[in-house]
Amino acid sequence: MRLEEYEIALARVVFHDKSGSKIRPILVIRHSDNAVFALSVTSQYQSKSVSIRQKYFRILDWVEAGLKKPSWVDTITVLKFRANTLKDLRVIGELTQRDKIRFVKFYKEAFKEKDS
Repeated sequence: MRLEEYEIALARVVFHDKSGSKIRPILVIRHSDNAVFALSVTSQYQSKSVSIRQKYFRILDWVEAGLKKPSWVDTITVLKFRANTLKDLRVIGELTQRDKIRFVKFYKEAFKEKDS
């Protein structure tokens, strides 16, 4: 299975503390022959601290993207999925052109900050 940039898929994501995992939406940001790199998509925004919320990208067209509720992309941690696990991923949609343009700008700004 080949995932394309800006597609949204359901994937099993391991918790940061490795205590378990859950199926959640992810946004594909890059792919190679042997791996897919993605960011988590979440509906949990209001409960986050201000500093964390600043790193969350709001998906305006969440219905068109195949999501069930208003959602944000967590740009803090990049997830890596090996090619042999891609069969377990299920594409549910992709960002609209408007959200793609907004995301690229947002993500470039986020990385500019990290590099400073």
